Amino acid sequence: MVACRRWRRRMRCWRTRPGRERLNEIIAQELVGFSEQVSITGCGILIDTPAAQNFALIVHELATNAVKHGALSSPNGRISIAGRIDPIDGDDRFSFEWKETGGPPVSEPTRKGFGSAIILEAARQFGQEVVIEYDPLGLRYQLRLALSAIQSPAPRQATSVSDGRAG
Repeated sequence: MVACRRWRRRMRCWRTRPGRERLNEIIAQELVGFSEQVSITGCGILIDTPAAQNFALIVHELATNAVKHGALSSPNGRISIAGRIDPIDGDDRFSFEWKETGGPPVSEPTRKGFGSAIILEAARQFGQEVVIEYDPLGLRYQLRLALSAIQSPAPRQATSVSDGRAG
């Protein structure tokens, strides 16, 4: 129910500011009840609507798993979320990393469900590399992609064109 309200609120935001969503706001909205256990850095980039929707799904799935099985299931658990832009071969690359610590020991799931499809396969639609590590000390998820694949274009400035006639 709460997730549905958040989703509707996000969709209203996208309708009023199409293509102008900040990644750190998507993450913060999803993890609003865990602000003391989560740090977010480097994710203040503006992303387009399809990327915002994909990131919302990915972050929701990671957060759900963290609450059920990972770092957010423990009062000592922490999640560090970091974004970074690196120039590589003349193109900017964005790296997104979700790292859990302080939760119960992590092991690879015995079966892959819909959540795995979201965090792995859906991410590959716009990501160039998706890595998930089930380290016993905490889950680590990385997504690397061309910044141009997700970045929202700059807003257009209104211009006036004169047709040369006297007014």
